[in-house]
Amino acid sequence: MPARTPGGVGHPRPGPARQARPGPAAQYTGGRGGRLRTGRRTPPFTAAGLPEGEEKAAVLRACLKRWGWEVGAFFDGVTAASSDAELSRIAPMHPVFRITEGDA
Repeated sequence: MPARTPGGVGHPRPGPARQARPGPAAQYTGGRGGRLRTGRRTPPFTAAGLPEGEEKAAVLRACLKRWGWEVGAFFDGVTAASSDAELSRIAPMHPVFRITEGDA
C-alpha cells in the first residue's frame, strides 16, 4: 500500500506547489467556471470577463484602494486616486471577471 503524502495519496513528488493554501481557493477553467472552495463548501461558479468601461474601472479602483500597497507595482504607477483616464489606459492589461455562484 503506498504511503500517504501531503501532496496527495500516492503522488510521486509532493511539494509546496501541489499543496493548497488555507482559506478560499478557486479552480478556474478558463472562461466557463469551476469550483470555489471556502472551508468545507465547494460551490460551483461561472466567470465572465467584464468589457472595458466604467464598471471595470470601478472594480480596478476598488482593488487598488484595498490592495494597492501589495499590487501597486503591477499597475504602472496608477493608484486608487488616479484619474479615470489613467485607469482606462491600464484597464486592458488587467482582466476583471464577474463571478456568479451557480452551475459551472
